[in-house]
Amino acid sequence: MTAVALALLRLAGAGLICGGLLALGGTGSRREILRFGCACLMVILVLDLLRQADLLETFPSRYEAQVREQVDAALEEGRRARLEETALALSRELERQAAAMELDCAVEVDCQADETGLVTVQRVTVCYRSGPRSRLQELRQSIAAQLAVPADNITIREETVP
Repeated sequence: MTAVALALLRLAGAGLICGGLLALGGTGSRREILRFGCACLMVILVLDLLRQADLLETFPSRYEAQVREQVDAALEEGRRARLEETALALSRELERQAAAMELDCAVEVDCQADETGLVTVQRVTVCYRSGPRSRLQELRQSIAAQLAVPADNITIREETVP
């Protein structure tokens, strides 16, 4: 049984005993003496509970590491999900822009976020399917300008259709 549950059980038991004694104690000075004794008993129990300093110190710290791990895991999962959403949104937008240039392409964007949450594009891969090849260089320059990624990190490869 945990220390908190034990302390609450002791206080509840003492309260029941005091309530029974006061109900059977009669009237007058005897009742007042019982009331004073019950108050003293409750004060002693509460002070004994407070004297157990490890109860107040270890109870929160026991779960603190576990809660901290869960919070860190949830934050990391949220960061990863937002990063994936960002990469997907950028890929879709670049595919839309390629389609506006009459290019049929699939675009994959690899992003990375630092500890502050700043997202940078590391690499862009364009899988060219069809369209005017003369516009591929224009697409590469557009991607480099928009995403601030070096042209060397933009790979354009021709996708072979079986």
